[in-house]
Amino acid sequence: MIIVLSGTKDGRIITALLRERGYEVVATTVTEYGKMLLQQDGDTNVLSGALESSGLERLIKEKDAELVVDATHPYAVRVSQMAMEVCQRLETAYIRYEREETAALRQGEGIIRVDTFKEAAHKALEHGDNVFLTVGSNHLEEFCRVIPLSRLTARVLPQSAVLKKCEEMGLRPDNLVALQGPFSKELNKELYKKYQAGVVVTKDSGKTGGAEEKIEAALELGLRVVMINRPVLDYPVVVRSVKQLLEQLNHRGK
Repeated sequence: MIIVLSGTKDGRIITALLRERGYEVVATTVTEYGKMLLQQDGDTNVLSGALESSGLERLIKEKDAELVVDATHPYAVRVSQMAMEVCQRLETAYIRYEREETAALRQGEGIIRVDTFKEAAHKALEHGDNVFLTVGSNHLEEFCRVIPLSRLTARVLPQSAVLKKCEEMGLRPDNLVALQGPFSKELNKELYKKYQAGVVVTKDSGKTGGAEEKIEAALELGLRVVMINRPVLDYPVVVRSVKQLLEQLNHRGK
């Protein structure tokens, strides 16, 4: 049995492919929305909800899992750290699926790189009158503390829980773009222009997460981009493509 820590498009692709190859797989996702997406792909063996250390340990034991594939978001540090610790404790194999970094970042010009969300908020305030956030809703508080709401636009998922959270932080409808991504470069450009963005804040969520289109759109409009660097973790095994993952599985099976 293989456990796939999912919640991303990568996780859905990996789960479906492993099933096609005949592997027994159970996928986990934090949200009900993530579960719904997996079920749309025909996957019925899906668990949803925040997975703590004890929960993952119990799941590994119940399923007699031989391997955990961590396909969570590149910035989901806490989950990855927890999964590595549990797997090491139980002597269960762990493989991290890490998206390739965004190709557009290699251009460098116009991109301000920072290591934390707090630093991103301060840099964005320095480099643009109007700040367009494309970092999701998990760290919005850090931006709302630093940037006047009159200068802030946040693109978030159109989910009731997310919109309620935004409302509680004082964000009004005219501060929000509630849309499901990823977006094309052209749509990003139109949104930046509509909301008169002066600087765009994003994460390196890779090609799958639409980071390339966000960055290229901003640079073509002459906007600054504040890029929050990916956290660096010491993964025991890392693969950067589905092909590499399958090679690892074939190697394990020998």
